[in-house]
Amino acid sequence: MKISTKKITGMDFLNLSLYAFAGLGMEVVLAYFIEPAIYGRDMSKWNSIQTILH
Repeated sequence: MKISTKKITGMDFLNLSLYAFAGLGMEVVLAYFIEPAIYGRDMSKWNSIQTILH
C-alpha cells in the first residue's frame, strides 16, 4: 500500500479560514434575521425548546 502525501500550501489555510468565516456569517444571518421571523420574537426571548432547536 502506497501512502500519498500532499504538500499543504498557504492557499489551503486561506480556503479553510474563508469557509470558517462563511459558516459564522451564515450563523449570524440565521440567528438574527431568519429565526426571529420564524419564531416571532427576538433571540433573547426564546424558550429552552427554541434554543435547543436553534
